[in-house]
Order: sequence, then C-alpha cells, then structure tokens
Amino acid sequence: MTVLSPAQLEKYNSQGFLVCTEMLSVKTMDRVISEAKRLSGDEQLIKEANLRCQYEQNQRGDVLLNALDPVVDLSEEIKAIASDPVIRGALADLLGEPACLLRDRLIFKPPTTGGYCLRQDYIAWPDFPTTCTLVLIAADLSIQENGCIEVFPGGHKMGYLSPRDGCEHRVDAAQLGGLQGELIEMFPGDVLFFHCLLPHQSGPNLTQVQRPHLYFSYNALSDGGDQREHHYNRQMTRYFQDHPPSGPLKFFR
Repeated sequence: MTVLSPAQLEKYNSQGFLVCTEMLSVKTMDRVISEAKRLSGDEQLIKEANLRCQYEQNQRGDVLLNALDPVVDLSEEIKAIASDPVIRGALADLLGEPACLLRDRLIFKPPTTGGYCLRQDYIAWPDFPTTCTLVLIAADLSIQENGCIEVFPGGHKMGYLSPRDGCEHRVDAAQLGGLQGELIEMFPGDVLFFHCLLPHQSGPNLTQVQRPHLYFSYNALSDGGDQREHHYNRQMTRYFQDHPPSGPLKFFR
C-alpha cells in the first residue's frame, strides 16, 4: 500500500524526517493514554528489578517511571499500532521494502522531568541495521512546554558522529557545524518518521502532567530481518556487563 507522496519522500530524503499529521485517530490515541495509565499502575509490572522499567528524576528529586521498553507484549492496543498498515505502508515507502519492528517503547515523560540529550539513534554494534528508522507517535499534545522533540534537518547526511564502540553517545552541538534545530510540535495522532542518523534532542516537561508517546524502531526486511528478540537479548547482556546483578533481574515480567 502506497502511503507517501513523491514530495513527502523527497522531503524525508533531504531533511531526514517527515511529519504525517492525523495519521492515526484521536480515539486510538485515547486508548494509548488509557493503556499508559493501566500499565503504570500495575504493581506486578512496575518494579525496580524489571529492566523494562526506566526511571527519571524530577526537579524535586522524586524518581518517576519514564518509560517501558519493550512494551508491545504488554498491550494488544499498542501491539496493533506497531503493526498498523498505514504506518507499515509509510515505512515501506521510505525503505523501499517491508519493515520489521526492532524496538518498542512507551515514553511517559513525567511532569517536571528533564529531556533527552542531543544524540543519534544508531548504535555502532557490528550488525546493527543501518536502515533503522524511528517512528514517534504523539499520544497526547506535544509542544515545547512539555518537551517536544527537536530535530536538526539534514544532519543525517553527516554520517555517524560518535565512536564506533557499540555504546550510546551524546553528540556535541559543535559537531553539527551550525545546523539549526527545528521543534516538532504534534497533536494526538500525528506521526514523526526520522532517520537513525538524524541528530535530535528534547527539552524538559515543564507542565504538571505526563506526556505519553510511542517510540518505535524498525529496520528493512533485507537488513537482518526480524531482530527484535536479538536486540533486547544483546541489550540485556550489555546491561549486565556494566551492572553486575546483585539479585534477580529481567526484561520481561
């Protein structure tokens, strides 16, 4: 199914990102918000020993749940969105072939928590897919006040800006050679597609409410096929290397 126009494909290729407004319905996003509330209140799931639970400290020093990674196996609603034919069709247009889900996250962005540093989403593992494409889905209003994403158009053409040591790195703004950032404000149901080499960052959530988003990564079918399980197993292995466990830890419930 062809979803994107030639003009949209040209914009993505030149800028490294594309915003598709109203790609998903507000009703669908309301269900995501309901799922976010349900999952964040699940006492059997939200535990420090569960590696899928990621936390962030707010301005008062409180430690709050910031993300669930992975998430599609916890929610049929979110799983259906990751396989949505319109999103998959747009990815096929961008990649020239079918896409496979690589990573899936529910980002809560709690109130008064900080943002994400300037970075690229490519990881220099030997077999990390070079076709990795990110999909950010606004479940709720995303504006500057609650820490919307900021992208640096054309930055994907600069290549990978960090050491190829298999670690995730902060990008220094000086490396961008004066590229100007663009804040991407989105309404519920809007979808942002962007290249894994596109530099991006986000600011703090200065409001008093959380801002849930879905954040999916995909790769082209020919670029390693279905690697989701391999990705999470490798991520867990690296975590244990850096943080020797003192008790039982796991990704999955």
